Amino acid sequence: MRRLSRHQIAFALFGFLVVCSLIAASVGTVALDLMLDDDADPEEFAAGANADLIDELRGEIEDNPEDIRRMSLLAELLAQDGNLDESISWYERALEIDPTATDIRMSFALALKDGNKPVDAELQFLRIIEAEPENFEAHYYLAELYQFWEPPRVEEAAAHYTRVVEIAPSAFQAGLSLEQLTALGYATPAAAATPVGTPEATPVATPTEGMP
Repeated sequence: MRRLSRHQIAFALFGFLVVCSLIAASVGTVALDLMLDDDADPEEFAAGANADLIDELRGEIEDNPEDIRRMSLLAELLAQDGNLDESISWYERALEIDPTATDIRMSFALALKDGNKPVDAELQFLRIIEAEPENFEAHYYLAELYQFWEPPRVEEAAAHYTRVVEIAPSAFQAGLSLEQLTALGYATPAAAATPVGTPEATPVATPTEGMP
């Protein structure tokens, strides 16, 4: 009986180890499947995340071919989905209808900037500034574009960052501009911005090695 008990114990132990091995293999397989799914999902999502809305907008534009707002939204969604070429064509079509639509031109410029088309983005930012010299957002994004140009156009970037601070000292972009001016080696005022409604002189950055 004692010998039989030992055999039984050994058999039970062997069975337990087999079950543990099977469970471990199953868990490993499930984990691998989940990892593979996690890797695949972003690509699948990015490939056509806005497909339904894009199709809906195409139909609405067919019914109203002068609707530049829907054209702009369509262009933005296409850019988000990685279809920059078609996005550009819709932005251009909208701006042909209304060249004064600064918000659409800004969206266009940002899409070009994010799409690694710096020369085209620069042109659109400059057109905005030509039409609206006090548009501090255009100055800010143009400065950012120049800062990360290849090679960097540091003096031009600093000039436009400074314009942001001059035009809108209390804006969020003014604080960012002062940070970038410091990073680029330009002396900046101690105060980051003038509070809204305070009639104080606008802080202007002073370059350490000269500014255009």
